[in-house]
Amino acid sequence: MMSDRPEQAPRLLYARDDLARHSASLFMLSALVGVVVVVAFDWNVRSMVLGTAIGIVVWGAVKFFPEALWQVPRGALPVPPEGARVAVARGGLASRAGRSAVAIAICAALAWLAERWDIGAFFAPGQFAGYMCAYALGALLIARWERERGQRVLFDPDEEADDGYTLYAADRG
Repeated sequence: MMSDRPEQAPRLLYARDDLARHSASLFMLSALVGVVVVVAFDWNVRSMVLGTAIGIVVWGAVKFFPEALWQVPRGALPVPPEGARVAVARGGLASRAGRSAVAIAICAALAWLAERWDIGAFFAPGQFAGYMCAYALGALLIARWERERGQRVLFDPDEEADDGYTLYAADRG
């Protein structure tokens, strides 16, 4: 079935910037959750650091392979479609702060539950720190590709695909 609406030009984002932005947000969330669990639940700092380190490895792998690795190009990329525009990522500081507040409340509840099972730091802040590292590693790998080729990697965040998004390369402007 054909749509009556004319097709809009895709809105592309820089892949490295998107991953770096997610990584920075997760760093702040991980640090904040770490402080909350030490202060509110009186967790032992050494145990929390060990649990967080294990969480970084496990949760980082869980996030890196299915979500961050697909954004790292493995060769030449096509140019963006005709009429595509590069946009700034959605979600300003206010929406991130609201989401972070909800996430912290949920994480505190999950941390309490995990504390009951003595695996708290693996989940909070380990999970956020692992996700942060996965996104940061993806951003670093993209930066290396961009530096070698003198191009920027872009993707359409509105495109839905089972195997990731189509990546494009644009010359640095």
